[in-house]
Amino acid sequence: MTDDPVPLPQVFGNRHGAELRAALVEGRRTGDFSRARRMANQLAALVCETPAFLFALRLQMLALEAADDRRPEEAKADHDILVRTCSRDTVRRVAHLRLFGTGLRQDWLPAADHDRLREDLRSHPTMLRILAGIERRTEPGRP
Repeated sequence: MTDDPVPLPQVFGNRHGAELRAALVEGRRTGDFSRARRMANQLAALVCETPAFLFALRLQMLALEAADDRRPEEAKADHDILVRTCSRDTVRRVAHLRLFGTGLRQDWLPAADHDRLREDLRSHPTMLRILAGIERRTEPGRP
């Protein structure tokens, strides 16, 4: 792994990220994810992250893009591949990252999401400090 990792958004926005996306779309179509796994292995060295996490994170991003673009069949296929091919812990990490991103963007999370993150991350003091800066709301718009 490199001494100076590249931030994830930067990786997913460059050629390597585009190639991983294309390999995952191809894998969804053919059922063969070997090219996508090779791409994730290459990217892992750039970002100091596990290939499994990058594979799962990109699948999650594909599912969200498909859902946003009103392509429910693709969104479901990507989600199914995610839960079928990735470990439960990896899927949970991806979900945590997504929730954290949402919370940081809007400065709050619904109480249930906030509580779930706090419980799941109770042994990670740094993450808990970040979570403490995100408001816990019982209803959107209300603390």
